[in-house]
Amino acid sequence: TRTWTYNVPPVTNGRIPTSVRLACALRYFAGGSVYDLMAKYEIGHSSVYESIWVVVDAINKVQEFFIEYLADPEQQNQIAADFRSASQVDFDNCAGALDGILIWITKPRKKDADSSGVGQKKFLCGRKNKFGLNCQAVSDKRGKFLDLSIKYGGATSDCLAFEASDLHRRLENNLLVPGLVIFGDNAYINTHFLATPYANVSSGSRDHYNYYHSQVGSLLIVD
Repeated sequence: TRTWTYNVPPVTNGRIPTSVRLACALRYFAGGSVYDLMAKYEIGHSSVYESIWVVVDAINKVQEFFIEYLADPEQQNQIAADFRSASQVDFDNCAGALDGILIWITKPRKKDADSSGVGQKKFLCGRKNKFGLNCQAVSDKRGKFLDLSIKYGGATSDCLAFEASDLHRRLENNLLVPGLVIFGDNAYINTHFLATPYANVSSGSRDHYNYYHSQVGSLLIVD
């Protein structure tokens, strides 16, 4: 008679410890497999995802973690000084670099799209042929996010998505220190608080300005 030895699969019941929920979220967002987390912490598939969302929801409720552009004049001036230190022509008025990014998602179900008040096509970015959300972000010279807004689907232009953001409303109400502006590309409209490149130029002083404008705006990658 052959004797088999094996470990009985754990059957855990009761409350999942907070430390386990946090570990699931950290390891998942670091690229960990849901199935590895199930085996490591002896919890079910749905419990892994539930743990992740519990942590995300808790973080989203902490006001200190909100990503919102700073209203303090000294901090705004410091942001501009950091950009100036890397500008080849000493641009001293850049208080942040603005751009949009498509946050990819799977095609939403019709039911889910309808519940959000728009159709499925509103989430499709025609230029990239991917479904997603239009994220508007402002960064400092080091690439640190200063403000984020995600209110529209991927079909929405960067200009419209930005104009719907809380930051745009605050900028219209004189958020910035006089003389400071946000730098953005030609997807946006040039205003007293947003500096964009000149359109349709290929030489002369305006073309030179465009070059140095883009040089400052591209600094968000590395120091």
